[in-house]
Amino acid sequence: MKIWLYIMLTVIAILLVVGIALEIFFRHYVANETLRNATRDTTYAADAFSEEYENILKRFVSHTASADSYQLMCDVSVPHTKEYMNLNTSLQSQLSLYTDSSSLIHTAMFSDTKGQLFYSYKSRLRDDTFSPTDTYALSGAPSICIHPATQSPFRGQSDMVVITYLLTVNPSERMVLLADSYENCDAVLYFFQDYLALYYNGSTSDVLLYLTDGSGTPISLSSADDNYAIATDTAIQRGIRYLSGTGNKLLHTGDRYILLVPIANSDLYLANILPEYAVYTRIRSLDLMLLSIALVMFLLIPFLLFFVTRFVTKPLKLLMQSVQEIEIGIYEKPADGIPPADEIGQLSRSIDSMYQTIQQQFRQIKQDERENFQMELRLLSEQINPHFLYNTLECINMEIYNHHNDTASSMLSNLGGYLRISLSYGNSQHLISQEVDQVKAYVNIMNYRFRHSIHLTTNIDGDLLSMKILKSILQPLVENALKHGFSIDSSVYFPIAPMIDISIWREPDTLSIAITDNGAGIDIEHAKEIMYGSGTDADGRHHVGLHNIYHRLNSFYGKTDITFSSIPFYENKILIRFPYQNFCETQNECD
Repeated sequence: MKIWLYIMLTVIAILLVVGIALEIFFRHYVANETLRNATRDTTYAADAFSEEYENILKRFVSHTASADSYQLMCDVSVPHTKEYMNLNTSLQSQLSLYTDSSSLIHTAMFSDTKGQLFYSYKSRLRDDTFSPTDTYALSGAPSICIHPATQSPFRGQSDMVVITYLLTVNPSERMVLLADSYENCDAVLYFFQDYLALYYNGSTSDVLLYLTDGSGTPISLSSADDNYAIATDTAIQRGIRYLSGTGNKLLHTGDRYILLVPIANSDLYLANILPEYAVYTRIRSLDLMLLSIALVMFLLIPFLLFFVTRFVTKPLKLLMQSVQEIEIGIYEKPADGIPPADEIGQLSRSIDSMYQTIQQQFRQIKQDERENFQMELRLLSEQINPHFLYNTLECINMEIYNHHNDTASSMLSNLGGYLRISLSYGNSQHLISQEVDQVKAYVNIMNYRFRHSIHLTTNIDGDLLSMKILKSILQPLVENALKHGFSIDSSVYFPIAPMIDISIWREPDTLSIAITDNGAGIDIEHAKEIMYGSGTDADGRHHVGLHNIYHRLNSFYGKTDITFSSIPFYENKILIRFPYQNFCETQNECD
């Protein structure tokens, strides 16, 4: 009963903590996710607006810089050069170029310095007395200016954002240029546009999206818009001024969030006003779901805990008995009576498996220690092969006897270098350059002994020569190439010049060693059998070189991969690859 009560109280406390944590987490997560999505959508709309605005500017420059446009602007800027009807007719094609350059441009219009208007025959003014200078603040405006939305002067059009271009004619360059002020311009070009209609279907009850300047003045909302009062609210405009001044994008003010994204290549911003309740709408449904789950759990917990304590206590006691047997060393098998299908049964099997694995590892460690000891003995025996030494000394003796003193001297020099590197004062590693020198000395000795011209080449990264590597890696492989690839110790004639190449290079994560020859080829399956097996072939002959190299590299550098490829009398290759990081970590392990 105590266990049941303790567990029940603990579970209830955990559920309360988890419920509170989930509430805080989901509230924070949902709010952040909603604001991230809103920021992404607002940024997309701002980028689209900026791209379209830039395209319109490029097409405006292209259409206005033409020779025809220059002549038309000359006619507009000089009154009475043509009658109004003729001049307006001449401008129709130019106006069509502007309106056709973007689907957002509803109407294009020119006005001269006298207030005379020139527009498409397809358009009709609401009021024939309309004056642009009275409607749009042109005095003091920049050369290109985006004005706040107002009712379009043309029939059939709603509120429009108007862009004005102040133009002047430069006779000396025969070009139409942008004027620096309205007072110095010869004509004004007007584009009546509705940018946001392309990217946003208008404001909804939850979201308000509009163009504004850095002071918070709405550009794409007219005073007649239902949301104009929200956009001109003091708190909203103060927040926009703060965001535009600091460069931030998000601000929480009152019961609303303000998202402000700058429009590239302009002084405008795209504002997104989100009410606070729109951000937390999803959280209400999550609250109800969490509350329902909590109530169900509180009702089920007492019954569940009763059955859990009843069926868990006995198997736990049996499991503890097995653990105690392991501690005192009398364990033989899992205790009877533990249900095999539940978690405690799986735990019991896992403990038994772990115990058996540990015992197996103890046996394996002992076996590995014996094998390592035997491997070290083999390595020492391979470092100085007595038959090789006796045969070489006998060959030197014959050269001296035949008065070939230079040859004998060279053989003695190579033999001395070979033995010096082989012994290396008992160290397990030496420089790669020493390993290569040992191979060169060995090949030179074999060339003297058998009168062959074996051509040895090396291709090793310069920075690797001064690094240390495990001893006796290259020489046994080169010896195999001479014996089995070129049959150097037999009288068999080799049809082509024997060549052996040693390449060592670094890849991003591995060190690679390649021994390549043009000998009779490699029996790849036989080589793998020797390397992965015991080092003894089917005839009982020992081939410890390749087997020894593979296991020494695995023990010293970790996972080692040795692959073979063979094209007889062309290219036979042994490629060794092991982790470069492990190779670097062994550099300080020897003197």
